[in-house]
Amino acid sequence: MTDSSAEISPAANAAEALSSEARRVARERDIPIAQAEIIARADTLHALGQFAEAEALYGQVLEYDPYESITLNQLGVLKINTGDPASGATFIRRALAGEPNAPEYHYNLGVALTQLGQFDEAATAFDRALELNPQNANACNNLGAMLQLQGHHDAALAAFLTAIKLDPEHSGAYSNLGALLLEQGNAEDARTILEQALRLNPNDARSWDNLGQILAASGESEQAAQCQANAATIRAHQAAH
Repeated sequence: MTDSSAEISPAANAAEALSSEARRVARERDIPIAQAEIIARADTLHALGQFAEAEALYGQVLEYDPYESITLNQLGVLKINTGDPASGATFIRRALAGEPNAPEYHYNLGVALTQLGQFDEAATAFDRALELNPQNANACNNLGAMLQLQGHHDAALAAFLTAIKLDPEHSGAYSNLGALLLEQGNAEDARTILEQALRLNPNDARSWDNLGQILAASGESEQAAQCQANAATIRAHQAAH
């Protein structure tokens, strides 16, 4: 007896998933299905790293509605991801004009401003993101980094500790906290924190560098050299990709 059931191809599955996503977008944003289909395709391409194709589709969406905040924010994030934070900030500010209380928009604006070296403005953006969503560990960690750059070390320390409380596996917060403790001369605590950062993320070159510095100062030269070698290997791999 032969099996008469038809097999569904991966392409068909993908098309169905995309169609379902388009219906969800249309329903949630109260927009035409044709516009929602473009948004769904753009978001999928964006997630896959196909930035040029996604940007073109986001542009089509904005032809429908130049003030569509979610798409403006997504396009801003895309610009940040492709090395154009100035354009990213412009698009995200346009998104905030329509939705001034969207915490993720303020967070993304802070990321763009950080890349532009506008640290005071970035700190303000991260602070606003936290006012709107106090549970955002990434915003808390990034705010701490901006505060440290401004020389507000006690406030930065508190921000990093809060980020870790919000997300005990936030390797970036451990890395930043360890670097701050090392800068303050607290090598013993810095070592403990940096070791935890590396347990969570073994590919953190800066934490390997800082841990190596601590080990070298304590006379553990062999271990220090291994830390520096690890950092160099990670950076070489990142540069190659």
